[in-house]
Amino acid sequence: MTARGGRWIGVPLLGLMVNVALSSWLVLDSLQGFLSSRGSGLAVLPRAVKVVLFLLFLVASLRRPSGARMALAVGTLFASSLVVLLLRGELDPRTVEIVVKLSMPLVAATAVLAVNTTHDDPWCRRIVAINAAVLVANLVLSWLGMGVPTYLTEDGVPIGGSGFFYAGNEVSAAILFCTAALMVFYRDSTIGLPASLAAMVFSATALLSRAALGGTAVMGLLFVFRRSKVQFLALCLVVGGLGWRFWELVAATFQLAWNRWTFLAAEYGTSVSLLGGIKRLEEIRKYLSSISYDPTLLVTGRGWSGAAENNLVDLVQAFGIFGLALFVAWIALLFPTLPRLLLGRFLLRRDDAFFAIVSAILLVTLTIAGHVVQSTLIVPFAGVYLARNLERVREA
Repeated sequence: MTARGGRWIGVPLLGLMVNVALSSWLVLDSLQGFLSSRGSGLAVLPRAVKVVLFLLFLVASLRRPSGARMALAVGTLFASSLVVLLLRGELDPRTVEIVVKLSMPLVAATAVLAVNTTHDDPWCRRIVAINAAVLVANLVLSWLGMGVPTYLTEDGVPIGGSGFFYAGNEVSAAILFCTAALMVFYRDSTIGLPASLAAMVFSATALLSRAALGGTAVMGLLFVFRRSKVQFLALCLVVGGLGWRFWELVAATFQLAWNRWTFLAAEYGTSVSLLGGIKRLEEIRKYLSSISYDPTLLVTGRGWSGAAENNLVDLVQAFGIFGLALFVAWIALLFPTLPRLLLGRFLLRRDDAFFAIVSAILLVTLTIAGHVVQSTLIVPFAGVYLARNLERVREA
């Protein structure tokens, strides 16, 4: 938590508060889910705490010029959109809440850099490791029949599960961002990276999300091509050992999931099934039809609905050109060195190609999936991963 030369960045207490808050982030989500499952009115408290912590991250970000610039850019973007929606009479509390959620990962990234020296700071490792442990623990609970199922059969048989996290798509995104963040710290570790990937493969299997399964599989292949045969063997032993121990449970669960996926593919077509189902495509068609009658919606948006369950469509539908600008900002943060590369001013380092593919997987998820950019579950992982990218630009 010290800057180069041994001087403290900002106020030491503020830095400690930010790091502890991010380290305990998914604990709050788990607590909220547990209280909600018990029907307790106290479930609103973790949400309120997160809003307070968001303000803490914002204060920390403002202590750094780059953070202040990002906060100003994000604030101007959303303030402009909210004013336009207010003038159109389409501003509602749900849209304001979504604006806060959309801002959280970006503000968290600048807060991480504001209170830590680099992305290799021990606190950043703790943030990722602790939240990863909470994420995996919740998915272990799903194997034990606790928490929220990913799907339900017509007979009410649960298929997969997300523990006490209530949004399957958000958990899927959290697994992918968690995997990416773990790779930042353990990419050169003989034991750490195979163990981390094995835990994420296990988590994706427990959730039975196609995005999480596909994303972790591709990142696993990156590991195979990058690392030594010894590490690859270690990964196979860990995954194989877990698979052998829980084979009957895994096989039965996958069979139920496979039956569901093949039914949807046969009923609506493979492409429709892979893109999220008929409901999502119908919502996208409705939106395209609405802008043909009122093209100004492309500029102003009409407030948040999230009905399309597609990040790009949901953002443009809600905030018009302002939502598109936010999506472009995500691309810029995932690929911060792309302009230099395209201009021929920047030669790829050893890690750059590796993390460019990792970022591409995340971008595909952002483009196709829903409930990602407004997910609070990705905040600690996206905060550290995007901070790594911002740090990479500064070092270039």
